[in-house]
Amino acid sequence: MADKGPLTERVEYEVRGKLPDDVKRDALRFAFYASLVGYGIGTLSILLGMVLFIMGITGNLSWTIELTEAKSALNDAAPGALFFVGGVVIIAIVHFRVKVKEGGQP
Repeated sequence: MADKGPLTERVEYEVRGKLPDDVKRDALRFAFYASLVGYGIGTLSILLGMVLFIMGITGNLSWTIELTEAKSALNDAAPGALFFVGGVVIIAIVHFRVKVKEGGQP
């Protein structure tokens, strides 16, 4: 077996369920790729919002979201602001998270 280095020998990525290691590795890889796509879309949305704002594109858009205990509202917002906030929300949602357990068996 090849030496993986001191850190990777003690790190275990958690994927729930009893699955073979290659399936867990593939699941993490595809989750990472999906996260990268979301980052790309979010970044493009933020950049589009900045361009619309700098160009002075105006309009009246309203956004109201109500969840069980949270509420978000943008009233009479410029399209650039709406794209910018939407991009930030997309990036926050697709953030790649991995639980790492240190001290595990290699």
